[in-house]
Amino acid sequence: MLIALPLAVGIVAAVAWRHAEGPGGARLVLVLAGLALAARFLATLVVSFIAQQVHITAVWLNDEASFFLATQSLLPDPLDSALPQGLEHLGGDGYLGLITVLSIFGGGIADANTFRVINSAFGAIVVVLGALMARRLFGPPAGLVTGLVLAIWPTLVLWSATMLRDTAGGLAVVVVWWALGRAHVDGWVRALSTIGLALVVALSLRPYLGGAIAVGVLAWAVYPYLRRLRLPGLAALGAGAIITVAMLVVVLGRRIDYASHELLYRQTMTRMETLGRLYTDQPPATTDLPMKPGAAVGLADPSSGWILGGVVQAFPTSDVARVAFTDESIREIPVRELVPLQSTQIPPLELVAWVVPNLTSYLLGTSMTTEPNSPVWIALALVWDVLLVLAAVGVIRRRLPAREWLFPACIVGGTVLALIAVPGAPGNADRHRATQTVPLLLVLASGLVADWEFARRASGLAVATMRMSPASDAAPASSRIRSAR
Repeated sequence: MLIALPLAVGIVAAVAWRHAEGPGGARLVLVLAGLALAARFLATLVVSFIAQQVHITAVWLNDEASFFLATQSLLPDPLDSALPQGLEHLGGDGYLGLITVLSIFGGGIADANTFRVINSAFGAIVVVLGALMARRLFGPPAGLVTGLVLAIWPTLVLWSATMLRDTAGGLAVVVVWWALGRAHVDGWVRALSTIGLALVVALSLRPYLGGAIAVGVLAWAVYPYLRRLRLPGLAALGAGAIITVAMLVVVLGRRIDYASHELLYRQTMTRMETLGRLYTDQPPATTDLPMKPGAAVGLADPSSGWILGGVVQAFPTSDVARVAFTDESIREIPVRELVPLQSTQIPPLELVAWVVPNLTSYLLGTSMTTEPNSPVWIALALVWDVLLVLAAVGVIRRRLPAREWLFPACIVGGTVLALIAVPGAPGNADRHRATQTVPLLLVLASGLVADWEFARRASGLAVATMRMSPASDAAPASSRIRSAR
């Protein structure tokens, strides 16, 4: 903790000072950085106090517990240690690697508050780069407003003050957008190196986020060439893309089937985590158990063939398993009727059947479980909906070049698609939504600030002109009268 505090302050100050050139100078950018960091440090203190009441390790949320337990299991020698049962999905996670390295340098002890302080620094850097992006696109007033709003946006402050990977993912997104915008200034070597590093980090944190970043960078790169094509050229290109996709579906059929099972697995495990039934105390392993508690299994519906996913909780007898299912039921099922989730036959329609309900839950912030809806998550979802509209209006009114908004559009679209494909609790959705999309949308929406500033100046100029016109007309008239005399 003593090492993390000066390290966090130093990193944020260095980033702010390094990129502070432009209208307003270094002082304004440093003030925004200090405000952002202070807000997040204060939130860290509050979260730490609450978490201390929950557990001696100061772990608060379920996901925090996952990363904390995984880090402890890897210490003191990460290369010679394995993740415990139920946490294998964190293997190769970049954030787990970061906090493990911090723990090693901290004396081989996992400390939740150290991780939160570093996350606070990541969140403050997002504020700085977001403000600078808005200033570059729309001018100093837009940059100032964007920086102030990002510095105190409630959920951004909250998630920056927790021991979660979300803020690191949001930082990767903003860094790539920043690098694309400065590629002509910093040079392609530096820009490509920055983008490549951020892409590796994002892929290790969340594969879908890395994919969205890659698509966004590709769209940014090819747009200048596509806009030069005429309609026949675009039609030929579209036909070629359709044929290529069809060939890939045929050639990569097995990989697509694997991806479908991976999606169903993530849907099931995320649902189980939302219901609080993913992590259980595992009994001593015995050779006569057909599968271990925590294993993901599927139960086929005899009439429709659809797969109901679940997680094994325990074995009352050797041939009967107690399973918690995604429909919130807990049943005792003969083991012969259960199939490992990776070996199930998935009807294609099942993967998309819940898209509309999930999209509704995402946009309205409503719960997909029997738990009552939270007014907080509903309000945050509705605010995000409004922010999305404001960003679109800002882009249109300021006639922002497509190359400037294609990347954030890909990130927002990829995040929404991922969250409606793998639904979670409203709080989980807000973690993705807030950290990965809110900074981008606020920057784009700040175009309305620039539009308002322009209108205000134009209005003032018009008033001044109206006041000056009579005097200007009167002067020549009096001159003519004097000349006549």
